[in-house]
Amino acid sequence: MAKSSESITDCDSYRNLQRNRIRSASSTAIEVYNQLVNGGQVHRGYLGILPGRVPAQMAKQNNVPEGEGALVNDVSVDDGPAAKAGIKSGDIIVEFNGNKIKDDRDLVRRSPGLRWAPMRC
Repeated sequence: MAKSSESITDCDSYRNLQRNRIRSASSTAIEVYNQLVNGGQVHRGYLGILPGRVPAQMAKQNNVPEGEGALVNDVSVDDGPAAKAGIKSGDIIVEFNGNKIKDDRDLVRRSPGLRWAPMRC
């Protein structure tokens, strides 16, 4: 069984986790396919951050619903898009391009192909 940071307590939970991973992978494949068919190339978004999950205590301290948002663990490039926007390590991104961010994977999923998008921390 693959290691995961998500806790699995029974077989149904494990099956649901696997289904969600497959859905996520298939939606990425569809997006890549559509970009190739429509433009002949794939565009990847680049924010210049290392996102992670927001710890429960940090979410509570910042009035962020538990399990939501993406923690900026590191701003990876000093002159990247996030650094230019003033985002710093320790910020929590709760909205991206007008959409609430569910977690760090949701942020990464929403960023492909975007050249510019408003973020709210």
